Formats: sequence, structure tokens, C-alpha cells
Amino acid sequence: MSLHQRGISDLFNELIETRIRQIIQVAKLQGQSIQTTLQTLDRFYAEGLMGEMQQGSEPREQTLAAWRRQLERLWPEVEP
Repeated sequence: MSLHQRGISDLFNELIETRIRQIIQVAKLQGQSIQTTLQTLDRFYAEGLMGEMQQGSEPREQTLAAWRRQLERLWPEVEP
């Protein structure tokens, strides 16, 4: 059975969006811009804190592009 059929996909997406909103809220409280927040995430990936250090540049760039899309979509909605 697929995750979507079992309803897990929606719950997972809600959890991820909640976490992204929390990251945005903390970034805003620290006075960070979207760009600074993305640079921090990029550094975390480079240091292996998020994702695999052995991950190639293409998967890493795809992951960071997904982060950028979500941050740009949710940034205006989140209050510090």
C-alpha cells in the first residue's frame, strides 16, 4: 500500500511544513533573511549536520532548491 493511500503522506507533509515554519520563526527572531537562512542550511549540509556528507553535488543542490521553494512560499506567512 502506498503512503498516500494510507494517509501517511499527508501527515508527513504536515510535519515537514511545521518544522520549516519553526525554522523560519527562529531565523526571523535572529534577524536573518531568507538568503542567510539558506546559507546556514547549505553550511549544515556541507558539514554533514543535515544530509549525507558523501552525497553528490546534484542531490545536494536539488535538496537546497526544495528548501528555497518552501522558504520562499512560507516566509511571508510566519511571524517571529
